[in-house]
Amino acid sequence: MFSLSTKSKFIIGSLISKILIFFLGNKKRLIERKNIKYEIDLKEGIDLGIFLGIKNEKNLFKIKNYINPKKKNTIVDIGANIGSVSLPLAKLFHSSTIISVEPTYYAFSKLKKKLEFKS
Repeated sequence: MFSLSTKSKFIIGSLISKILIFFLGNKKRLIERKNIKYEIDLKEGIDLGIFLGIKNEKNLFKIKNYINPKKKNTIVDIGANIGSVSLPLAKLFHSSTIISVEPTYYAFSKLKKKLEFKS
């Protein structure tokens, strides 16, 4: 398997984003992935990944092999962005407290809005 540079990934993502916006329009949209609703903007990288179903760090969810999902745990997501990791973790660890830390106002406001949907 080969690995792409960050620059290559950015260029490919940008092209895919432009093609999708051309065909689907530039509207922000509400989508559902794994029973979680996200308000996405196809111009945003994380949002595009969620839309395409490729931005959900699958290996991260092996964490349930190490942490008992039935216990009350505290899990911290540093750089939570719009919640692409925090929200699935909250569904997986029902009894736990998930602390999401996001320094940018834009992403934090999208995450906060998502929490208001309560899905």
